[in-house]
This record gives sequence, C-alpha cells and structure tokens, in this order.
Amino acid sequence: MSFWRKPEPKSNGAVLFLFIGIVLTLLLAGVVFGKRMVGEVETAVKDTGTRGVFDALSVGTSDIVGPLEVAAFADRTYVFGYRRENVSMAGMVQWDGRERQYVLRSEIPLSAAPNGFASVSDIVAGPDWGISPVVELRGPSLADPLIESVAFLVVHGANLAQVPFAATDGIMPAEFSEGSAGALSWSVRVEDVTGDGAPEILQRESYRLGEVEVEEIRAYTWDCGRLAFDERLSWALTVRGEIFPEPQ
Repeated sequence: MSFWRKPEPKSNGAVLFLFIGIVLTLLLAGVVFGKRMVGEVETAVKDTGTRGVFDALSVGTSDIVGPLEVAAFADRTYVFGYRRENVSMAGMVQWDGRERQYVLRSEIPLSAAPNGFASVSDIVAGPDWGISPVVELRGPSLADPLIESVAFLVVHGANLAQVPFAATDGIMPAEFSEGSAGALSWSVRVEDVTGDGAPEILQRESYRLGEVEVEEIRAYTWDCGRLAFDERLSWALTVRGEIFPEPQ
C-alpha cells in the first residue's frame, strides 16, 4: 500500500543561492555582450572617421601623403599632400559639425618656382613658433628630382597658407632645398641655436673653390609673423662651423 507524501518545500537558503546564481549569470552575459558592442561601435566610428577624412578630398586626387593630424585644434583637423591634374597640392580637412562630415577647408598649390614640388613625399609637424600650428612638407623638386624641396605651412583656423619669408624683393613663400647638384650641396634643419625657445631654420650650403671646401650657413629667424634672414647669426654660425667643424 502506497502513501502520497507531500513534497517538502526547499529551504530559503537554497532558493536564495539559485536566485543569486541566475542574477550573476545574467550580469556576466551582459558585461561580455556590452564590451563586444562597445568594441564594435568604437571600431565602426574609427573606420568611418578615417574614411570620411579621405572622402573629403576631391575626385581625381592621387599620390596622397598623410593625413597629419593637427592636434592643437579641438575640432578634428588633418593636413594632406597630394596631386591633382599633375599639380602638387597641400590641403586641410576639418570636421564640420553642422554637416556631420569631413570637408576640405583649404588647399594651396605647391608647384610655384623656384622650389616647386613635383610631389609630396613626407609631411611632419613643423617648428613651434608660438603661433598657429606649423607643418613641414618635403618632396622632389620640379626643377631637379634629385633635389628635395622643403616648405613650411601654417594652419590658421580654417585656412592653410605657406609661411611667409621677408626677402629683399618682398614677401614670398618660405621654401628651401636639400640635396646635391654638381659641386653644390644643401641641407636644411630646424634647431633653436639661440636658446630663446623659437627654433631657427638653418640652410647649410657647401661647395668647393679649387681644393678648398667652403661651407656657409644661412639662418632664418621668426620675426613678427614671418621668417627673416639673420645676417649676424648666419655669420656667427658659419665662423663657428669653420673653427669647430661638426664630426662627420
């Protein structure tokens, strides 16, 4: 003879343990899923942003170098070097908050004589003169592909312009040469040789006079918003170089 026995209720401790296990499982699953979603969103944003920067350049652009991010701006700003219709160009792309996309704000040709660019091969952050960000561009010269042209561009808000140079016959873009042609050779470097916190542009020119190798240094200093040739500093550096030649 069988008797029906009423099942004994589970203890409160067992029920609580089961409930805690379920909650922890759900929380763990949520964290894993959330991390996956965040990672996917971040990757998507990064990829979309990169594509957007390049998409801002006009159709027909080739030989793109960059972008170099100009970190001094709160809005995302990038500088490129490229070619369009066989003309070497520099352009600046910025994020437009109203249009919600990157747009080409400013561009300038780099093919002007005498140190025009055949193309842009390198783009880096330029000297800090305590003004708007400066960008340094390098690339083969139109006049001679063995000579490298060096130019400095300044970012003014939504505008990109070449750093001005005060020459004897007026204001012109600051452009320099690096390389060798026959008995002549040039090199360019940026260095604060005066210790005032504002780097100078040093153009070194070497050539031979008979059996004698001559080296001259031309120093350009930042003065009132433009580069200017500093004759006294150039003479001092040239003499110092002859007396204390740099190790080869």
